[in-house]
Amino acid sequence: MDIINQIQEELIKRCNSYEAKTGYNYWEDHIKHVVRNAIELAKQYGADVEIVTLGALLHDIATPSEYGPMEEHHIYGAKIADELLHKLNYPENKIEHVKNV
Repeated sequence: MDIINQIQEELIKRCNSYEAKTGYNYWEDHIKHVVRNAIELAKQYGADVEIVTLGALLHDIATPSEYGPMEEHHIYGAKIADELLHKLNYPENKIEHVKNV
């Protein structure tokens, strides 16, 4: 399984847990649309599609993970992204790019 599928699987698991508690389907109502648009823009502008896709998948991961205060979800999301990508042995230089997305 490639890195994008692994991250997407993990994210959907967290979104399903979040939906069970809140009733809001974060994956269906938000993240999958962000990912679709990000991929299209990456292709249009010649960006690295893998990096952009991972960044789009992980951009709000702190919210369905219920990690940290909502107003700081971007800070905690970068921390979670870093941990997940390291765990999956993603290259260090690419991790920094994903976090910057």
